[in-house]
Amino acid sequence: MTVLEPEKWSTLETFLARQADYMRAELSELETYFSEQVWSTKVLDYHAKFLSPFSVDSTKYFSDTSWYALQIVVEKPTDCYAILHDIGHRCDMNCIQAGAITDFINNPRFSGYSGLHFDVIFKGHKRIKIRIIPEQSRDKVLSHRTFAELEGIYFPVLFRDFELINEATISNSEAFMESVTAHIFARKIPLHSAINPLFYMPAGLTMLDAVIYLEPEKFRFVDTIYRNNEKVPFHAIINPHDIITYTFGNTVTITQGSKKDISSGISRWRIEQLRTI
Repeated sequence: MTVLEPEKWSTLETFLARQADYMRAELSELETYFSEQVWSTKVLDYHAKFLSPFSVDSTKYFSDTSWYALQIVVEKPTDCYAILHDIGHRCDMNCIQAGAITDFINNPRFSGYSGLHFDVIFKGHKRIKIRIIPEQSRDKVLSHRTFAELEGIYFPVLFRDFELINEATISNSEAFMESVTAHIFARKIPLHSAINPLFYMPAGLTMLDAVIYLEPEKFRFVDTIYRNNEKVPFHAIINPHDIITYTFGNTVTITQGSKKDISSGISRWRIEQLRTI
């Protein structure tokens, strides 16, 4: 193993050697405290652990001893909110929620991982990172995909964005380029379809936006759109992990008047181009 920063490595190694027994005792106390609490929903597992030293900013090495995290596993995503509510509602001075809450339930990671991340002040002086996750996310944490599997998932997504950039460049349209740029940098949610098992679109778009994104050559003939096998209106807003299917007819259904059913600048530009067809 090659140590890239020997001085920093030596400092961390010395610190951990001196603090190891104390930190293990702290973790045991943390895990025991939470396991003895009465929660409003079923908790499947508690798992306390050390944070990686390299995830802690260097300025905190000697001013912050809170190098701990507690993972709480519950049955369903909604149970995560129940535990968060319990922590805030009971006003327990031994465990006070602090700082911002990162919500990976409404905005899951690309891997499908979901949960709630936040900090608590434990017994007045220890800042603990809490991870409340549903059981399905624990499986994702335990089973990491291979690089080949990740390439199969993400390469088609990246390739689609490259296609959009090339199309925008060829079109010589400033409005279309701005729309493509906004699409690439927007916060996206994962979606599924038969033509593309996994793709990502900005949150807040509509079902028709999704079809136009997937079928730029045929979308004007779309007849019916389904969300998870249930028929929905064209203007229905997409949700994370929707399975989107659709059918085409023999007549044109998408016209300039269809702009009321879309939110994406890319969709607006494509519908504008129908004038030239």
